[in-house]
Amino acid sequence: MNTTLFNYRIATIDLIKIKALFEAAKSLPEVLQSHINQRQLLQDKACSIQGWLLLKACLRDRGLKSDDILEDIQFNTFGKPYFKKSRLIDATLDVHFNFSHSETKVVCAVSKTHDIGVDIEKIAIFDSSLLPAYFSHDEIDFVTQANSPEDAFFSLWTKKEALLKCVGIGITHIELANLEVLNNTIIYQQKPYRFYEIDAGHLYMAHVCIEEA
Repeated sequence: MNTTLFNYRIATIDLIKIKALFEAAKSLPEVLQSHINQRQLLQDKACSIQGWLLLKACLRDRGLKSDDILEDIQFNTFGKPYFKKSRLIDATLDVHFNFSHSETKVVCAVSKTHDIGVDIEKIAIFDSSLLPAYFSHDEIDFVTQANSPEDAFFSLWTKKEALLKCVGIGITHIELANLEVLNNTIIYQQKPYRFYEIDAGHLYMAHVCIEEA
């Protein structure tokens, strides 16, 4: 899917065809293959491969030649990947991207202009005793009073995760209960961000967070 601000792609890994996925990984730059091989579990490796392949597709959707710039991907101290601006085809572009996966479903989101984060989760029963650790009082009321508490829980959770991934920090580096995301806009560290729910399919919830100009 494409919007004026970002585009994204979602794929579900077919474990029966996983050999073909690993063959496709050979087309990726060595730096990315090395990053994939650092993962211990087969499914984690497969999700990583699928994410990079989705990035290539998203870049093509945006009219960018992915093979020319994938070589220059680097990672920040929290493990968030990014492009070195020196190798972007158009120096006026500031391409940002992010991945997320839940079980065998993988999503990649790309923006040509703004920081971006994405999170996808499978909707499931949650432990209500954990709510005070992650949500404000108003958010807890929103979840517990919703027709579907599970949908409400994962809607808020994916927003919080997407924001933290957008700014490039880990979930353990902030008190999530102080990060209220009931609205689709938020000011974080004096910068404005907006959330967009994206269609992740049956039993999944996903949000993109993007920095506003």
